[in-house]
Amino acid sequence: MATQPATQSTVLPSPPGVVSLRPVASERRCELLVYTYPSARPLFDALMRTHAGSSTIPTREAKCDWGEFETGWPNIHFEAGDSIYGRHAVFLTSFYKPTNIFQQISLAIALPRNHVKSLTVVVPFFGPGTMERVEEEGVLASAETMAKMLSAPMPLTSSGPTTIIIYDIHALQERFYFTDNVRVLLVSAIPTLMSYIKQDGRKTVLVFPDDGAAKRFGKRVTLPYLVCGKVRERDERFIRILDGNNIGLDTSKLRLRATDPDVGSIFTEEDRDAQFLIVDDLCNSGATLVRCAEALRLNGARRINAYCTHAVFGNDSWRKFTEGGQWHDVFDRFIVTNTIVETTEKLKGTAPFVVLDITPDLWNHLTCMVDSYEGNATTH
Repeated sequence: MATQPATQSTVLPSPPGVVSLRPVASERRCELLVYTYPSARPLFDALMRTHAGSSTIPTREAKCDWGEFETGWPNIHFEAGDSIYGRHAVFLTSFYKPTNIFQQISLAIALPRNHVKSLTVVVPFFGPGTMERVEEEGVLASAETMAKMLSAPMPLTSSGPTTIIIYDIHALQERFYFTDNVRVLLVSAIPTLMSYIKQDGRKTVLVFPDDGAAKRFGKRVTLPYLVCGKVRERDERFIRILDGNNIGLDTSKLRLRATDPDVGSIFTEEDRDAQFLIVDDLCNSGATLVRCAEALRLNGARRINAYCTHAVFGNDSWRKFTEGGQWHDVFDRFIVTNTIVETTEKLKGTAPFVVLDITPDLWNHLTCMVDSYEGNATTH
């Protein structure tokens, strides 16, 4: 039997009267579309400023109208169809408060159904993360509920599961609350903090207020650090210095109370002049950080500052650290990142707060993922 000559594949024409705007593969650009929930707008603006210094991936804002009906139910209109077909999509969310979670999950589910090539949902702060376990019956672990709500109904994109990026989640085991419909990428803002410390140039000793913070962040740093912990003596509770890494401590001089005999600092003279930087994943009331600072100062530390990735500050508790507040003289600097822009937009230019930008780190993660989807070698 004679073999048929090899033929090139062809693209079928559109039916008569139908004009397709969908680009063929040779015309399609490796484009990144960014959908943004309104309260996360400052993070989008920062991301685009970061992108302006890099032309590796064409990036633009995707249109989205976050309307609602008179009843309060969402009436969302988003860019779809041919203009997003085969493009990579990013969705910048805000899970700071539960008020508008439903609207955001609705859009996240809709995007894969509209044939985006890939979808990355950025969750700078996973709000229910501190409710990750129960110690008695009748308590709800809302972190698991939220994880299931976000991941269980998520369709696949043409490149596979949606990726969810979360910054400094409260407990690493929360990744297992998400279903296998998504891929969870847990990242940290600690590299952003380390870059700031390096530029600052001062000798720094990190201080973790509890063992949990030490386990989360200790392996990510090369600086000397202290580990503190809560202890109870009779009816009194204290935060005390428990251990140190690459720093000398004379624990025989350790003081728990101001009434304890002062026999000198537990630190060497050189270390006493270092910046002691208390590091935690989030700050709500700030009381734990203040008590940790009191323990450090009681034992000879002279310069004490604080850092948290997530500036939660419920009920505007950040005001306590500003001029006129009850804790205004505790820290020379209180360093936070812009994972919760609803709060940090208020803190910019307000002493003692310093707001670090996570978007250079975020842009690095996004470009690495797009490169992997496109099959490009990456050096990020």
